Amino acid sequence: MSLFGNDKEQDARMDAIEEWLQGLTGVVQKNHLATSQLRIDLLKLQSSVDDKLSEDYFDPTVIQLNDRLAQARTKYEEAKTAAAENWAGLQDIAMQSLDDLDRELQEAAERMDEESSA
Repeated sequence: MSLFGNDKEQDARMDAIEEWLQGLTGVVQKNHLATSQLRIDLLKLQSSVDDKLSEDYFDPTVIQLNDRLAQARTKYEEAKTAAAENWAGLQDIAMQSLDDLDRELQEAAERMDEESSA
């Protein structure tokens, strides 16, 4: 006899909890097996892709083209940097020339004003 006098109800609840826990354990085991199988399949696929993407698989012309493309990108970046530097210098020279021209025009206008008033 139990402390509260309802042994049959407690036993039924315990049985239900045990049954639910066993079912849950089974689901976890199935998920673990499925996950393990997926990992194995992924490793097989990765191995297959690695084998197919080895350098020997590609035509030497494609590899050479890829190398030349990398060189062209490097030269492009160098040319882009040089052009930006040259453009900045050209802009500075042009602005200085325009400032000089503006100053000379201002001086000429002042001389004309002085001559016309004299």
